[in-house]
Amino acid sequence: MGVVGVLSSNGVAVCAWFKISGGCAIEYNTCIDEVEFTLGGRTNGFDFVATEEGLEQFIEVGTEALRALRARTAEREAAERDGVELDDLAG
Repeated sequence: MGVVGVLSSNGVAVCAWFKISGGCAIEYNTCIDEVEFTLGGRTNGFDFVATEEGLEQFIEVGTEALRALRARTAEREAAERDGVELDDLAG
């Protein structure tokens, strides 16, 4: 996980990234009109908040990404079985 802060002329803008691996603790808490997610634990993790509409969009795009990732994995596994160089599949 990592976080980068960027100073802008209007104050502070924050850019952040995180990587979720298998076994990562993921918790959520529902609020009035939002849901808060905690990744990796309350004291050393990463939090993000989404509205219902935002969460719906995130899940939709995440589902597409999961399908694409699984297709890419299947393609790489097939190439390995066929003896194709993995560099040939880049891009």
